[in-house]
Amino acid sequence: MTIEKIDLHVGDRVLLRQRTRWTVAAVTKHFAALVQQAPFRSKGTMQYTVIDWRNGIRGPCNLIGQGYGDGSYSPEQCSRMLSEFEDMRLVGEYLWPELEVSHRNRVPLDIRKVEPISG
Repeated sequence: MTIEKIDLHVGDRVLLRQRTRWTVAAVTKHFAALVQQAPFRSKGTMQYTVIDWRNGIRGPCNLIGQGYGDGSYSPEQCSRMLSEFEDMRLVGEYLWPELEVSHRNRVPLDIRKVEPISG
């Protein structure tokens, strides 16, 4: 289910259904990576979620352990991750994404509010 894409920019704050605020770390044509402080973890320990505009979902990537890179989720690392979400590879006769949102841990996308970085 494709949903209408919201124009997000790095640094914008996004309020999701669970009433948690995330910060936009990277954006591509079909995806956005959001990060926040991981609850009950030491300060600076981040967690992430990826918005998939084409399918109207969000969640972690489908790698084993669902983490990506060194776990810092810096803007550079999130940009690299999203480029892998955008990349397609040929498997037999079909094109498959290099990375995708985890089928097991995806949830429907429900954005309540976007707070632009400028204000």
